[in-house]
Amino acid sequence: MAAASGRSPVESRKPLVSAGAGYYGGSTDVSRKNLWDLERMTERAELTVNSPHLVIVMVGLPGRGKSFLARKLSKFLCWKGMSSEVFNVGKFRRELVGDANLSNSFFDPKNEEGARQREEAFSVALTEMLRWISEHDNCVAILDATNASISRRRHIYDSCKRHSSSTSVVFIETICKDQTILESNMIDKAKLSPDFAGRTLEEAVADLRVRWAYFESVYETIDEKKEEDLSFIKLYDLSSRVLSNKVYGNITKTTLPFLMSLHVGTRPIFLLRAGDSFIDPVAMAATAAGAKVVKIGFDESAESAAAAAGSDSSDTGAGDRSSSSGSISGRNGRANSMDARQHARNAHMVSFDRGPLSCGMEDDEEVPVAPNAGLNEHGQEFARLLGDFIAMKTKLFYGDTDRRMSVVQVRRGSEMARQPRTVKMLTSTLPRALDTALLAGFNDEDVESLPTLNPLDQGALCELSMEQIMAQEPAFYEMWRQSPFLTRFPGGESYRDLIARLEPLLVDIEQQTVPVFVISHLSVLQALHSYFMGDADVTQCWQTPIPIHTVIEFTPLLGGAFRRTVHPLMTEN
Repeated sequence: MAAASGRSPVESRKPLVSAGAGYYGGSTDVSRKNLWDLERMTERAELTVNSPHLVIVMVGLPGRGKSFLARKLSKFLCWKGMSSEVFNVGKFRRELVGDANLSNSFFDPKNEEGARQREEAFSVALTEMLRWISEHDNCVAILDATNASISRRRHIYDSCKRHSSSTSVVFIETICKDQTILESNMIDKAKLSPDFAGRTLEEAVADLRVRWAYFESVYETIDEKKEEDLSFIKLYDLSSRVLSNKVYGNITKTTLPFLMSLHVGTRPIFLLRAGDSFIDPVAMAATAAGAKVVKIGFDESAESAAAAAGSDSSDTGAGDRSSSSGSISGRNGRANSMDARQHARNAHMVSFDRGPLSCGMEDDEEVPVAPNAGLNEHGQEFARLLGDFIAMKTKLFYGDTDRRMSVVQVRRGSEMARQPRTVKMLTSTLPRALDTALLAGFNDEDVESLPTLNPLDQGALCELSMEQIMAQEPAFYEMWRQSPFLTRFPGGESYRDLIARLEPLLVDIEQQTVPVFVISHLSVLQALHSYFMGDADVTQCWQTPIPIHTVIEFTPLLGGAFRRTVHPLMTEN
């Protein structure tokens, strides 16, 4: 039929009406306002206001991950520059009645004295929380407890609103029905809770089963009809399903995606600076005088033993890998030598004596390097050592030697499927960062090169040394000296801006289930390092030393924190 009409089969399948026109493009009438619209928009406007105080109320049965989420969320909010504090009602209860050898009958709903004491602990925690938020602006308080009844949740909401009508309240309920997760959580709690000090694991688990049964007998999940006027989020089995009700504004933009990224699976996260590409005439003279680089390798058996023992120390040993140098993915590697001051450079933080960070500099150095500079010979050697390091670490994680493309059997419904085992390799768009990954053995398609990981943008001052800024921009220099974290470079960024830029990337890193490698630059790594270390004061992150040619490994811990291990792959003799 198509041939008879003179149109090809392809032409005959073309839509007769453009998808962007007429009915298919949507109505072009101006939106009409009516009473329903005004009521709904007023409600949304009230929930979108950036309140000076936010109270997040955890809800859920014991062992469902409330405290884990509360700790992670609090650290995330502190990293964003907000004040945040967790108020754990269990902690207040232990301070009131003690924590050792407490009978499980204390939690029996029929135990009037136990109920009175638990209510007293809750009241003290609520009062302390309200006192705290009255002393802070731009703050988030997290009330961590079961908050098991509709009446209790209504009391919390009313108390917060009476305290300050501008306080926003969001409830987060964690629901878990996966028996494997629950059994694992019960064992962890039995081992770690101060309630069971001096008891055997079997005794503690038996006690917990009775306690949890008491809570389950009276627990009321958030009712989507009776409590529909409240703002709440329901998380099922740690984010496998999420339900959100009347949650708008900043809580949606930041908190909800972060909560959805969290899980309890283990996977290492590695931060490292791009290999050296420093260009300095002094370096050439120093090399001619005899300065040289010495490799510090790694021993797989030592790594395995340390991993099994949970060691927090850096691991060193011996190892090497043969690989050709020269051009990298079409780019010529730099053959300039390292500065004799490299070791001192590694140990120092950003300071005014050494100059500001710069888009045209190797982060904390005073001598500019072209933005498109590749790796010098020492940077290339580091990249090859990095390839060995990744192979060894991936072998520990997966149990085989292929670091990227071996397969694992995964269940998809009732069938088993083969899925590539991978690592996630993230780099900045600067050639020296991408070249570090490529020379470590990765192909272009294996690497995500992201402008998000580019150094702090110093705008109009990116080509000036600190001495030049002091001479030419004394007013700006003084502002930066007084507040390095908040001061924005003209036409560029501040560290606070940098953290806002990195937030979506951090959410992506948190949700990964495979090893993650981040190859970036000093300012970016300082900001990320602050999050993984759980620093209470992110405004000091600009002072954190991040040595070059060193890998910093973060391993998740059950409580939500990370263990830090430093692996220097090269140093200088």
